[in-house]
This record gives sequence, C-alpha cells and structure tokens, in this order.
Amino acid sequence: MTGFLHLHTTVGLLLIAYILLPFLILTLKNGNEGIAKVSVFINRIGMYILIIAFLTGGYLISQFEGYSIAWMIVVVLLLLVMFAMTGMMSKPLKRARDGSAIDADHKKAKMFSFINAIAVLVILVLMYNPSLL
Repeated sequence: MTGFLHLHTTVGLLLIAYILLPFLILTLKNGNEGIAKVSVFINRIGMYILIIAFLTGGYLISQFEGYSIAWMIVVVLLLLVMFAMTGMMSKPLKRARDGSAIDADHKKAKMFSFINAIAVLVILVLMYNPSLL
C-alpha cells in the first residue's frame, strides 16, 4: 500500500505543472512556437498523470476511512473538471504549435489552463485538509 501512496504523492507533485501552464500559455500570443510545443507536451503528459492520480487515489480512498462522502464527491468532480479542461485545451494548443492559432484559440487555452490551475490548487487544499468537507 505504501507503493501506491508514494506513486500518488509523486503524481500529485507532477500535477503542479498545471499551475505553471497558464503562465506558459500567456506567452503564446507572441508566436513562440517552442513554448507551444512545451505546452502541448505538458498537457499530453498531464492527461496520463491525471489517469494515474484517479486510479491511485481511488485505491487509497478504498483503503482508508475517515473521508466524508462530500469530500469524495468534490474531489472526483474536480478531477473530472481537470480531465475535461485538459482535453479541451489540447486542440487550441496544437493549433498554436502548428502556427495556425487565432486569437480565440489563445483565449480558450488560457481560460482552460487557468481553470485547471484553480482545480489543482483546490484539490491540494482538500488533500491536506480533508476535514474541510
């Protein structure tokens, strides 16, 4: 069980990249295709990291008691929001990488990445303070 805990903790640290992603996306408007490539890579790896976080977190919740039903529902909903934002962010980021992005693509990517960053921050607060819910 400690292996899952270590894996889940590592995955949580990697999800911090979603907090940095909005700041990278803010520089996309300048036509920096290198930053666009990095953003697409972070987003793609982030999808897999989210899946691992969901699976390991589900296993850990099943092993520990003391989490309220409200806490579990909120955390799962926040993860679903992150899955959705990550998926919707991929198309505008790929357009930016290819150099065919328009202003609306930059706005979408920026909005989705900020929502993802907020979701990560709320999840981190809830993970360390499960008594809030």
